[in-house]
Amino acid sequence: MYACDVDGDGDVDVLGAANSANEIAWWENDGSESFTKHTIGSGFTNARSVYARDVDGDGDVDVLGTAFGIDDIAWWENDGSESFTKHVIDGDFDGARSVYACDVDGDGEVDVLGAAWMGSDIAWWENSIVTSYDNTLFNQTITGLSPSTTYHYRSVAENSDGISYGSDMTFRMPPDPVTNQTRSFSLGTLDLTLNWTKGNYSDYTLIRRDSDSYPSSVTDGTLVYNNTGNGTIDTSLDQAYLYTFWAYNSTWNSYSSPVYLNWTASWLNCYNENNNSNVSCWTVEISNSDGSEVYLAECVNNSHIINISDMPSGSNTIFTFSADGYETRSYVLDVSDVVNLDAYLAPVKNDDTIQYSSSAVTDPSNDVDITLDCIPDRVILVKGWNESYYGHWFNIPDTNWTLSGSTITVDSSMLDDNTTMVQAEYICSDNILDYIIHVMNSIGVTLEDAKVEVKRLIDEDYETVVSGITDGNGDVTVFLIPGQHYKISISKTGYLTEVADWTPSENVRTKTYRLEWDDDDTNASHWMNDVDITAELSSSCTLYLNYTDTLSGTSSVNVTVEIWNGTAYNSTVYYYNSSSNSFSDSSSVSCAFGYRVVFNVSHDTFGNFTHTIMLNYQNGSAADASDLEAMFETVLGDNPFGWINFIGIFVMLVGLFAFGEQGAGISLIGTGMAFLFLNVLIIGFVASTMIPILFVILGFLVEWRHHANG
Repeated sequence: MYACDVDGDGDVDVLGAANSANEIAWWENDGSESFTKHTIGSGFTNARSVYARDVDGDGDVDVLGTAFGIDDIAWWENDGSESFTKHVIDGDFDGARSVYACDVDGDGEVDVLGAAWMGSDIAWWENSIVTSYDNTLFNQTITGLSPSTTYHYRSVAENSDGISYGSDMTFRMPPDPVTNQTRSFSLGTLDLTLNWTKGNYSDYTLIRRDSDSYPSSVTDGTLVYNNTGNGTIDTSLDQAYLYTFWAYNSTWNSYSSPVYLNWTASWLNCYNENNNSNVSCWTVEISNSDGSEVYLAECVNNSHIINISDMPSGSNTIFTFSADGYETRSYVLDVSDVVNLDAYLAPVKNDDTIQYSSSAVTDPSNDVDITLDCIPDRVILVKGWNESYYGHWFNIPDTNWTLSGSTITVDSSMLDDNTTMVQAEYICSDNILDYIIHVMNSIGVTLEDAKVEVKRLIDEDYETVVSGITDGNGDVTVFLIPGQHYKISISKTGYLTEVADWTPSENVRTKTYRLEWDDDDTNASHWMNDVDITAELSSSCTLYLNYTDTLSGTSSVNVTVEIWNGTAYNSTVYYYNSSSNSFSDSSSVSCAFGYRVVFNVSHDTFGNFTHTIMLNYQNGSAADASDLEAMFETVLGDNPFGWINFIGIFVMLVGLFAFGEQGAGISLIGTGMAFLFLNVLIIGFVASTMIPILFVILGFLVEWRHHANG
């Protein structure tokens, strides 16, 4: 119970809350303490408390009350003539027991306080309205409002002439939005399970989807769900879907603010390279370039769908496919978004194993196709099954069937109503082998991290069957079918992409490709245009090294100086290491020998390359790496005997076996004289002429012996 002047007539009226009658009422005092009852609110279950105060500041008395049975704390707005409109302040105040109103925060507005018996709560609700006024209009910012609650408001203007009130206006807050929205994918299906927690004060949840952008309104996109539950299954998935959720209050036809959920996936398939049929029970392992992210799926079938959040990504992400009866294949891709990848595996050949393939005859008036497991090396027999005469097989002559690729077509002339099946016996020709693809640049330097992609014509289109990245030796190993035609594509930054045709054979298992510099790319021009390397040997036997990189891209330079012992460079006499873009160094060395100076450079633009300089101890001149012996070493590698000497011996042996002793003597003299001249003229130091001189002497001895015996 509470008492105050409700109608503003100068006498005290009475307000009451009826627990059993579920009412809030007031009794009007006529001035002589004769009271008349007026019901303010009915159906207010277990009304327990009542209070009166001018809540909205319009000059009349409003009423507040609590309903224990429905957990409500509410107020009734007085329109000035004691006609009241209910507004729920909080509809979930557990066991609402008591209510009071005053300016709690001192902002000039009447706030509301309450006590809840069941919830053991004491709370207050701020009445917060901020108004800015510029003589022509005002804006209001209202905070702290409750969801799914109707609010009334009106403007009040005041000046020296008095106060005026605007019209009563209302708005209703929407329900709270959906929370905890999740999605989970069921392997082996195209079903995505969606779950969520319904928004407070809502009874429905609406979900719509689109593939390009989140639906922006409740009519946008495709309807997924509109019901009262908290989960659903979206079937027939595509590669990417964007979902928008709204909570909905059907009583007030009010939607919450939207919340979002996305689904993005990669689709993988695995096929038989020979006939494009599905491979069953295959395994895929996906790893990023450093192995820190790995995804593994075992014994899956087409199509395998991977949530993009579960898939490793980045440059040179490796996809490895395997299955029983097939060789393992790898694909290297740059992954930043969804991936659609069709992998092709080549069957492992069982040598000389007879294969069987059959096809049912449903209409004997039409030709029947038998699909084989491979392109056969040999068809042994084609036969049909006839149900007459207790059932028997009959041979079909090769004039009545044709082979095209991996399909045998049986002519209908060999079929009748009793023919139920045709069968082929054959041996597969596909013996898959491992091949090494070796990649180098135009000057013979092996290229690491070059991307190699191998394609094969499948169903009139070239499909990638394997790809990989070259290792430190410039190699990548691939499994291919000999005799099949492939297209090879090789690419690397700074080089022109090489595309070539290749039909691998069983005997040659390595294929080498050379990439040319991309001259149109200024950052990938030949290193000699931007890096200056020199080595000199002075007459005082001081070795001078100079290195200048105008691009400032040098990571490291290792310089090795090797001494010549008359037959080979077999001893390192000096070593220098630097990470500078420019350096000079010198060292005293022996004057008795020649030297080979090898610069091993690691460069940001040009990768790893080697430059060799040959030095003569007599005059300090430096021969470029294109001199005869160094050229052989650059192309063929080191030879402990020296390539010039080796070639001389080889020519002698050819002469000996081809022409006998006379031919051998002439070959020795000719070879010795030729390389003696070349050594002195090009290389310029006597030590390397010892074996050519021995060739000449030995040649004369052979000739002398031949003539002495003749």
